[in-house]
Amino acid sequence: MRHRAAASQDTTPGRREEALRACREHAPGAAWWAGVLDGWSDLALPAAYGLAEEMARIREGRGERRIGYKLGCTSGAVQQQLGTGEPIYAPLFEHGRLTSGDRLSAQRYANLAVEGELALRLTADLCGADLSDVQLREAIGSVFPVIELHHLVLPVGTPRAAALAATGGLHAGMVLPEVEAAGRHGVPDGCLLRVSIDGRPVGVTHAVWTMGSPTAALRWLAVRLAERGQKLRRGQIILTGSPLCLFPVRGGNTVLVEAPPLGSCGIEIVP
Repeated sequence: MRHRAAASQDTTPGRREEALRACREHAPGAAWWAGVLDGWSDLALPAAYGLAEEMARIREGRGERRIGYKLGCTSGAVQQQLGTGEPIYAPLFEHGRLTSGDRLSAQRYANLAVEGELALRLTADLCGADLSDVQLREAIGSVFPVIELHHLVLPVGTPRAAALAATGGLHAGMVLPEVEAAGRHGVPDGCLLRVSIDGRPVGVTHAVWTMGSPTAALRWLAVRLAERGQKLRRGQIILTGSPLCLFPVRGGNTVLVEAPPLGSCGIEIVP
């Protein structure tokens, strides 16, 4: 790997092509950005989203299916932990989706860390800024807890919000419950969210909607996508952002995220 001392003087096209090449060469869901995005001091947020979309098209071009979006850095806890001051969004893909009860190897991840949060399943397309709360709420078919997996590897010397947008919010996969709480409990204004590692609670909150409400989260995302000529689609999964920080884990740990009465999901991590 070449030395990055003068990386800030690299041309943007050169850095962009290097990043796209790294995405193509790495396995789906891998931490392609490790050492690649360091020192990109003039990477602006709009350019970072453009880069992320180009990478999404690369993944779709090799047969991966886009299944939704994640909101990231939506809470003060995560923003402080990752050193940013604004939320980001990123596409989600079928690869890396696991089911509660699965086992995963820590060796597949770069500094594995987990978040607990609530997710939404959409029953209607959503587009643009002129969406009422009624439209947004009626588009929510189910609400359920998930474990989001991350490669906790932060680019150095690159504007943090742009780096997080370009890397998909460090996303490495997600764990869904075996059964989604489809319409049985409605859309709660709040509920308990608890993250436990090896049977010990490490994070507990009742403030589960980091943007104030699920409709506010959907509206924010729909507006951002519309700016790029895109929309939310029926059947997609939306990760709404964690109110709790990322928790590093390693082989031998078990992780459980609970959100009664919406359900729970858990995984076992092996070396």
